[in-house]
Amino acid sequence: MVIRDAWIRALVIVVLAIAVLYLAGLVWQVASQFADILLLFFLAWVIAFILEPAVVFLRLRGRLPRPVAVTVAYLGLLIMLAGGIFWLVPPFSRQVVQVVVDIPTYASLLDAQVVALQGLLEERGLTVNLAALVNEDDLVRRAEAVAPPILSNAVALATRIASFVLQLAIVLMLSYYVMLDGHRITQGLLRTVPSTIREDVVFFFASVNRAFAGFLRGQLVQALVYSLGVAAIMWAIGLDLVLLTAVVNTLAMLIPFVGPPLALVMPLAIAYLENPDSFWLAFILVNVLQAIVLNVVAPRVMSSAIGLHPLLVFVGLLGGARVAGVWGALFGVPVVAVITTMVSFYHATLEQRRRQDAPFRLPDADFEVVSTEPRPPEPEPRGPEVATSGRGVRLG
Repeated sequence: MVIRDAWIRALVIVVLAIAVLYLAGLVWQVASQFADILLLFFLAWVIAFILEPAVVFLRLRGRLPRPVAVTVAYLGLLIMLAGGIFWLVPPFSRQVVQVVVDIPTYASLLDAQVVALQGLLEERGLTVNLAALVNEDDLVRRAEAVAPPILSNAVALATRIASFVLQLAIVLMLSYYVMLDGHRITQGLLRTVPSTIREDVVFFFASVNRAFAGFLRGQLVQALVYSLGVAAIMWAIGLDLVLLTAVVNTLAMLIPFVGPPLALVMPLAIAYLENPDSFWLAFILVNVLQAIVLNVVAPRVMSSAIGLHPLLVFVGLLGGARVAGVWGALFGVPVVAVITTMVSFYHATLEQRRRQDAPFRLPDADFEVVSTEPRPPEPEPRGPEVATSGRGVRLG
């Protein structure tokens, strides 16, 4: 009888697992039909998440109501975007065109460097025919074939830029309303959750808050610090294409794990092609800068918010890229962090659960923010004051 009950229980579990997977597949198929719309809402939530500390600062230091603080934060963001477009887009466009036009020149420089390296290897007694691998005429011919289509597609590029600007405006508008009323929406959702699982849902929100806060903060800070540092190094050495390299490095450093090696390629390639004498100086400075950013700056910013094994980082990176492309590669790691945190939550004791979700507080209707930082302890209530007089002791 016990054996039969055990087999029935196992069969029920298997059937439920199959049903859950089937329903998940149906939900995924429906969601994939609205992937572009869901992406807009997700990016709006990310921007609101990034701007939340600024809103908190304005509320606490400026004593501003939340709607005013949110409006000021987004006005500041719009001013920064407008300034960046006005000051950075023209030189960035010129540098992109310069790279496309100078592709044949870079091919010739690369061939010259290969010939020099071939001579150096022959002096060391190494017989490797590098010149056969890199042919100048072939490189120039391919470069000249690539450059005209890039320049002739200016209309298509302008169309894509206009579409991007429109999508950015929609994302900012959605993000503004998410920031303005997101805490009320969260509170309403939590009120609809049954009390038996409310603790789990609260901890899930806390895990998402903690994981994405640490990840986004760490990735943005390390990307900006590294890009500005590389730009300063290239400017000091006297290299060109500083702005283009800074933008490419910023985008590369946002990709977990594989981004830092990619961010080394462009500045070192430019140094090697433009000024070979400064290559080793640039190599040392850029690698030292990246080591400081990855081992000192990023850990201090991320703290223990992610805390994933490198193997799980690869799982999040590759799995996210497979499921959602570039956006999945960027945000797959914090999703895996949330999943692993929830798994550990269900294996924890009640006291450990309370300690884990202690930094998370539910927003109230008037003013509260969802924060990853623990609140200061409440002051202990005072006992009755003791007043003395000439006639004795009076408790007040």
